[in-house]
Amino acid sequence: MLKLRDDAIAWKESDGEVLLLDLATSTYLAVNPSATLLWRLLASGTTEEELVDALVGAYDVDRDTATTDIAAFLDDCRRRQLIAEHDDGRA
Repeated sequence: MLKLRDDAIAWKESDGEVLLLDLATSTYLAVNPSATLLWRLLASGTTEEELVDALVGAYDVDRDTATTDIAAFLDDCRRRQLIAEHDDGRA
């Protein structure tokens, strides 16, 4: 299970974009509408597969491209230490 680290960021959704403050670096970031969709899911807790499904369902993108894009997005989030990963007990 992937989830945003509430202790690492402050964020707000405005006009279809997410604006966030990385509390560790005091850096402001903004994400585009497709990443906003992912951000909402990460806020409540999700899996990488669910993120791919959401992107494929919402945008005209094939599954392989979505999988690659999600992996890059999550790598950036991990590098910035914005998400936490938990074992949710799913098989």
